[in-house]
Formats: sequence, C-alpha cells, structure tokens
Amino acid sequence: LACLPLFYLSKKITQQKNFSLTICLAYLFFIGTQSLLLNDFHEVCLLPFALIGLFYFLETNKFRAAFLMLILTLMIREYVGFLVATIGVYALLTHKPRMLALLMIIIGIVWSLLVIQVIMPAFGQTMYNGFLGDQAPFTTELLQLITHPVYTASLFLTPATKLKTVFVSFAAYGFLPVLYPPLLIPIA
Repeated sequence: LACLPLFYLSKKITQQKNFSLTICLAYLFFIGTQSLLLNDFHEVCLLPFALIGLFYFLETNKFRAAFLMLILTLMIREYVGFLVATIGVYALLTHKPRMLALLMIIIGIVWSLLVIQVIMPAFGQTMYNGFLGDQAPFTTELLQLITHPVYTASLFLTPATKLKTVFVSFAAYGFLPVLYPPLLIPIA
C-alpha cells in the first residue's frame, strides 16, 4: 500500500520513473517491510503508508491533503504524535509554511500526551510501558529521559542490535538517506 505514495514521491524528487521503481522494490524487499508482511497484522503496518503519504503531500505543497494524512497518521498509535512533531521540525527545516510546521509539532505532541495521559487511563490503562518498559507512569519515564541525557543517549546505542539494525537499514538503501540531513531528524 505504501508503494504508491512512495513511487510518486520518489518520482517527484528524482524525476526518473525507473529509479522510482527501484526505490519501491528496495522498500518492498527491505527486511523491515518483509517482517511487517509476514507477521500478524498490527496497526503499525499502516504507518508507512500514512507517513509516506504525509511526506508526499508536504513535498508537493498539497497542505490540506497533508493535514488529512497527519490526522490518519495520528490515529494509528498513541506515540506517533511524537514522530509527527519531528516531521514538523523537518517541515521547518525544508522551508514549508511555518504555521503548518508549528501546527504539526504542537498537534503531534499534544495528541500523544492527551492519548497517553488522559484517554488511555480513562479506559483503564494506568501504566504506560511504551518507551522504557519499566511499567512506570509516562511522566516518570519522560522525566527520566529528560533529566538523564547520558542514559537517554545510551538508549540509541544499546543493545548492539540497534546499531546493527540501523546500519543494515541504511545499507539497504545505499546510505542515501544520510545525504539528505533534514530527513535524519524523523529517522532519529
């Protein structure tokens, strides 16, 4: 499903149909995509379509459609709002309308905080183990991440499987994402 907006996005950027098809094939044969396709269906399987669609509409300056994709993206998982906020930073860095970028940042953060702090507890989930897995309240986890920057940085580097996964992920695409630094913000 995500190949359609991926094809049009890469065709807009590269201006080459064959190279765009190659990018789509690389995406389809990427181990992460294969893992999504071969395991049970989870709502996260919809995330690539929504995110690539959001990037496509941002790059083609179709901001109303981008806003609709933003809403679709936010409906997938509770933590995706934080990812949307980083895409808002990307939008600021790539000179998209400032108001749209700021709205993406604010809506993303507020939505995730609202879902994690208000909506999920209203349905009986009192502990959130989405980031650190300590069965601690979200605010405790967030404070730990903010007040212990060395620990937070270590989460990006350990266990070694994370570094290997990042390396293999970039290698699968010939390290091309590294050549476009604004894109590294949402990836991080």
